[in-house]
Amino acid sequence: MLLAWAASAWAGCDAEAVKALGAALAAAPAEERLAMAAAGWGPLCDGDAGLDQQMAQIPAASPDARWLVELQTSLIDARRWHDACAGGTLALSMATKLGADQRRGHLWTACALERYAAFEQAEWSGATGLVVMPVLAAHTLTAGGISAACGRPIVRALAGL
Repeated sequence: MLLAWAASAWAGCDAEAVKALGAALAAAPAEERLAMAAAGWGPLCDGDAGLDQQMAQIPAASPDARWLVELQTSLIDARRWHDACAGGTLALSMATKLGADQRRGHLWTACALERYAAFEQAEWSGATGLVVMPVLAAHTLTAGGISAACGRPIVRALAGL
């Protein structure tokens, strides 16, 4: 019975919706892409209601408040974070103790982010966008059957690239 519920809770992602959002992001001004990607996240994947709700908060949040939303997201859906980041909760715990300029470098290594093929280490480390949400988005899209190339515009926009 539990297995049947788990199977119905995760139905995957809609490749056409992902492509459409990616195309819209490519046409948008760079400074609008992060908010646009977060606002457009909701209908992309089934079974990620917690992530949907948290993403919906990003466009209206001030840049300082976005970090709090991200931390809340990792707590609300701790299992997804654990699956998305090879270093799990310890990696994020350590990142919270670092300055904003060091978090990305730490998470690149601790989470093994190269596996998502969304960005290079240098550009990730120098980005100014979100930190947790791009990792969760990359994982969710990949787990939902979306190729790295198809999901890349969304993940990169969330990271501020």
